[in-house]
Amino acid sequence: MQFVYQSLTWGFLLALLPLLIHLINMMRHRRVPWAAMEFLLQSYQKHRRWVWLKQLLLLLARMIAVALAVGMLAQWVTRGEWLDMFSGTATHHYIVLDDSFSMSERVGGTTAFDRALNVLRQIGSEASTTRSGGKHTITVLRTSRVIQHSPSATAGELEELTDLNSELIDSEFAVLWEEKQAAMDVTQMSGSPLPALRVIDTLSKVHPDDRQVLYLLTDFRTGQWGNAVEIRKILRQIEQAGIAIRLVNCASESSRNLAITRLEPTKETRAAGVPLFMNLDITNFSAAEERNVQLAIRTRFYGSTATAQANQREFKGQLEEIYIPPVESIAPGQTVTRRVQVYFPEAGQHVVEAELSNGDAIATDNYRWSVVDFPEGESVLILDDGERRAAATDTTAMNQSFFLQNIFQPGRRTNTGIRPDVQTDQRILRDATPESLRKYSAIYLLDVEQLDDRSITNLEGFVREGGGLGIFTGNDVEPAYYNQRLYRDGTGLLPVPLLGTMLLPPDIDADQSDVQVADHPVFETFQGDRNPLLRRVRIAQYLRPAEDWQLPNDAPLRIAAKLRNQFPLAIEQ
Repeated sequence: MQFVYQSLTWGFLLALLPLLIHLINMMRHRRVPWAAMEFLLQSYQKHRRWVWLKQLLLLLARMIAVALAVGMLAQWVTRGEWLDMFSGTATHHYIVLDDSFSMSERVGGTTAFDRALNVLRQIGSEASTTRSGGKHTITVLRTSRVIQHSPSATAGELEELTDLNSELIDSEFAVLWEEKQAAMDVTQMSGSPLPALRVIDTLSKVHPDDRQVLYLLTDFRTGQWGNAVEIRKILRQIEQAGIAIRLVNCASESSRNLAITRLEPTKETRAAGVPLFMNLDITNFSAAEERNVQLAIRTRFYGSTATAQANQREFKGQLEEIYIPPVESIAPGQTVTRRVQVYFPEAGQHVVEAELSNGDAIATDNYRWSVVDFPEGESVLILDDGERRAAATDTTAMNQSFFLQNIFQPGRRTNTGIRPDVQTDQRILRDATPESLRKYSAIYLLDVEQLDDRSITNLEGFVREGGGLGIFTGNDVEPAYYNQRLYRDGTGLLPVPLLGTMLLPPDIDADQSDVQVADHPVFETFQGDRNPLLRRVRIAQYLRPAEDWQLPNDAPLRIAAKLRNQFPLAIEQ
């Protein structure tokens, strides 16, 4: 008999276990005088042969069941496969080798990738020592080499992606494989084996007359195989083409694994000399709860005075450690988010690193880094129509941009990172190009009466590309025009239809604030009792939404602040 895994053939000795149990049970029988047993004894002697036959058949069935289970695990070469060997048919072994980062899981000093390489070595050794049948060839393909391959690639182009392509397995194969695997290691990518299986499906058509066997050496992670509809589909297609499939699980028993799954800056002002928060996610992929998870946060500052050394690999920047409290507990499958504040005094591309101090089986996902580009400041465009209208009517008007300018630039000693560009001529929007608007992170419209079609089109393109837009209403805003040109039945830039200016009558309770803020980053300073300034704000009149308007449940709208009569004051879309 021939088996793929010869070492498992020792398991056939387990087929004698039912016989041994039966003999032990017979030795436990003893004679006990009992009058009622005389009748049973006569019945037993009458049907003794039939009882023995049933016991023998039951015993043989149990032994055959054990032998079949061992044969399936050892992968017995069937009679049809023996005929192929004796007929001289060539055998082609296709190996899909998973080299994703999860294969770096280390248990007992051995990684899952090491076990996969050992299985591949055994396949080559078994094939090279086979005395009967035709020649044996092997093709080895790592999953990382085909992640970005073109679907329209030819078989010849796909063969260039393989580590070994139709290599003859002979006595020299062991030496060849040792040289190849010395340069192999797990990657930091997490990819599905689906692209590699599709490549094998194409390559197998090059040798249609060969007896073909596909070996998939992987760790069967839930992220790749939890809902593997496409993988099952391609495997079924390969099997229908007459290719034998061997799925080899290279993972060991389940072990603890924590991972840093996200490290990215928050959507706040990003500028040199301004503190910035980073969001950090830690996920527990283990089956048990993790406690007291230690984190190490580091920043690498590359100042403008530093010069690149001859060897770029040695240029590491100025390192700074940031303390972050340990995470008390992370339940199985849970993701915990932490915020950490970083600071870089000069503009440039700087690095933030995060690392789990608690070691586990997979070290690759314990470390994550992010390169953050810090400009000198973020430019914003403020369009203030008040000065233009005052000059046209020969009157004085309040420069409404004064308030925003003081917020963005409160003083020389305070740096918010925002650089306002105040304009009073609408032509800057009308004549702007997408390139000229990209230098602004946000555009503010302060009591702008009307905008021409070209300006509205440019604003819509700016918002589609990710720019921010703030619309501040005032006495000069025409609700009918805004509803027609900016709201457009909910498809425009304005998040709410306008009705008109209304008076807010004074409240009897003088201690109650006219403005109620929600849990929003813009009003974070005013939440709770941390800042009593909001209680002193009084609203005399406001611009009310349309009579029939209600906050839609499915629309991406959020009320950031409202009046004490519950009408919205600030809406985010």
